Amino acid sequence: MGGSIGLLSVALGGATYTSLENANARQRIQQVTEDVLGEPRYQQVTLLDLTVEYHQGTLFRRIDRVVVTVGRPAGEDYPDLATTLKSRIDDVVDTTPTVQVRLVDVEQA
Repeated sequence: MGGSIGLLSVALGGATYTSLENANARQRIQQVTEDVLGEPRYQQVTLLDLTVEYHQGTLFRRIDRVVVTVGRPAGEDYPDLATTLKSRIDDVVDTTPTVQVRLVDVEQA
């Protein structure tokens, strides 16, 4: 009985720790993304959505993929944006997730 309670406590503690760590990592990813998009070369780009996807292991989840959706003026190209974001995100998280950038043309009238 005591072993079962101990095992359950370890599992719950691990799950809680993982949830907190993932929330902190998501916040760091959000901040890094906003910092990159705040650079002068990306002044016409607008962050529309940020999704962090996880790989579910047996006990712990790890960040598997980050999808950044940005609005851009029609015809503008930002070929190094994904590479820049990947490098900066890798610096602030413990894993090396895939980073995908989706560019959406935005027209204003």
